[in-house]
Amino acid sequence: MRSGVLLILFLLSAGSCWSQPTEVVKDMQDYWTVSKNDQLEDYQGQSVHTIHFAVIDEFKGGIISIKSPDEISLFINGQLQLRTKSELRLNVDSLLTTRTGTPLLSIFQKGNIKTVQIGLLYQAHLENEKFNRQASHFRDFLILGTLLLFGFFVILFRSNTRLTIDYLNLTKVFSIQEREEAIVAGRIGSSVNILFFVFISLLVGLLFIIIFNGGDSGLYFSTKNSIDSTTQAFTWWLFLSAIIFIFLIIKLLLIWTMSALFGFKGLVRFQFFNFIRSLYVASSLMGIVLVVYDILEIENTNFFYLVLASACGFMILGTLFLYFKLMARTSSSTFHLFSYLCGSEIIPLMILIKVLLN
Repeated sequence: MRSGVLLILFLLSAGSCWSQPTEVVKDMQDYWTVSKNDQLEDYQGQSVHTIHFAVIDEFKGGIISIKSPDEISLFINGQLQLRTKSELRLNVDSLLTTRTGTPLLSIFQKGNIKTVQIGLLYQAHLENEKFNRQASHFRDFLILGTLLLFGFFVILFRSNTRLTIDYLNLTKVFSIQEREEAIVAGRIGSSVNILFFVFISLLVGLLFIIIFNGGDSGLYFSTKNSIDSTTQAFTWWLFLSAIIFIFLIIKLLLIWTMSALFGFKGLVRFQFFNFIRSLYVASSLMGIVLVVYDILEIENTNFFYLVLASACGFMILGTLFLYFKLMARTSSSTFHLFSYLCGSEIIPLMILIKVLLN
């Protein structure tokens, strides 16, 4: 399980944006107006060289397409913008953002204005499409967030390749006897390990944002229809990632406290790094599954819930193998060790699963 796993995961959001949606065209002629006696009146099919139409809030989320066989001149609020013979496409949201008031578009053509075709394009998606994208801001967030994480990962990988590979080693999650554990266990508070903890918090946070935004609204933390801008999406991501990072610190303190109570002080670093490794591998597998789902264009309203439930199941399986690992490292009785794991692993994990899956 090497760096290629996360590289595939990083392509997830970009891959989701490559799918080509269906374009729905709405004829704009009903909104045309003409100038008469310094006033704008509805266009009635008369022979004119210039037509006008206002860009209103009703057009939000669309693209204005302007086609003409002859050269046309485009004016916005009375100011000449360009002359062209090719098709024009204007983003409505950009026009409404960059122009004060209600933008007024004017199209001038020397010939018959009836040959000009003006339509409003909308991107129509399937009802249960992968990530239920309803506006470009969420796609923009995924692309930017993915690029940031990819750059972060490259820095970590180049600065400490051996440690990165160790974190992504699937076999160590399910092996009873582990070798070279000192690679990570000896530096739990080192700066590079802190960066790895920050990275996994951001990665899990991004996956949660995708699942909660695209999954069924029955998910307790579903953010469907509640993200209205790229800034808001980043705010959600950073907030969720901060909570996950705090959870990791609490997890470390819990392990330290329980190990002190049960006399297992030498297992703190080993157990915590085992948890982090399981989290890395589970996140990578979640990303791979989401990529396959996107490529195969599968439609299932419960898919994201199943992905989250499967990741939780993987963490439970990792806890089971941790029990056998600790048995091989300690001489304590089975009941004593099981009681320790209940307090440090099993009960917190069950509470977390209950919160996530409701």
